[in-house]
Amino acid sequence: MSERAQPREKKKRILSREQQAVWRIDQRKTMRGKSKEEKQAAREKMKSGLEAMSESDRAKLAVDLQAKWDALTETQKQELQRKMKQRKRAAGKKKRGKGGDDDDD
Repeated sequence: MSERAQPREKKKRILSREQQAVWRIDQRKTMRGKSKEEKQAAREKMKSGLEAMSESDRAKLAVDLQAKWDALTETQKQELQRKMKQRKRAAGKKKRGKGGDDDDD
């Protein structure tokens, strides 16, 4: 069986999807004005920093992010959920071979 066909181990979430959405909003402010390479390096640094956090620090961050999510209006929550669905659909297309490029004419 090829390596691609093997089932992958599912990664455990550090943050819920809602908490990730709030995290992205907070981090977006720090990314403004940076080059593509700088943004990539900053994302890697944030990800490794999040993974390196102690369980108690991670739990505190999750509680803080959840409080920010809960403070959003229903309209803001719906807009973020819509964006999350779009992001998930786009990621699925990339995994299947960058879908949408069918030239069946």
